[in-house]
Order: sequence, then C-alpha cells, then structure tokens
Amino acid sequence: MNDKDHIGKASYTRALEILRQHPGISARGFAEQMWPNAEGWHHVCKVGRGATYGAGMWRAGGGYLGRLIKQGLVRREYSWSGQYVYFALAEKQLV
Repeated sequence: MNDKDHIGKASYTRALEILRQHPGISARGFAEQMWPNAEGWHHVCKVGRGATYGAGMWRAGGGYLGRLIKQGLVRREYSWSGQYVYFALAEKQLV
C-alpha cells in the first residue's frame, strides 16, 4: 500500500460499519453517511442541461470505496437500477 492509498484505521472502521448497516448502498449514499456535514454538499456542479448540489461528493465516496475494494474489504456489484452498489465483506477484518 502506498501513501496515496493509506486511510486511517478509524476511518476504515467507520466506513465498514456504514456498509454493514446499509448493505447495497450507492456511492452517493455512502458519501452522505460518511461525510454528512462536508462543505462539498453545498457546491453546485453543472451536469447535462442543469446543475446539482454535491456532485463531487459521490465521486469522493466512490473513490473511497475503490480504495476499500483494493484492500479486499468491500465488494461491488452492478444493480438492476444501473448503478454500482457496495457491500462489506464480513469475513475480512482490519489488522
């Protein structure tokens, strides 16, 4: 694991607890649970023909979940609704 992929143990623990409480959560839902008061939710981003609040936050959530997948702590599935959903792997524990 390089420095860029390093996340603190407390942060991992919180993330895995969120995934266990909300199995099948989306990247946006994860970000809403992980960082509910982040400044990024108030930023407006242009999307398509309009704008939306907090678009960068679901990207941050997806990036964070990607790190957890790389560590073997989370699995990702493609749902019928056309988005990826995430699940914590119960047999994996933090060292």
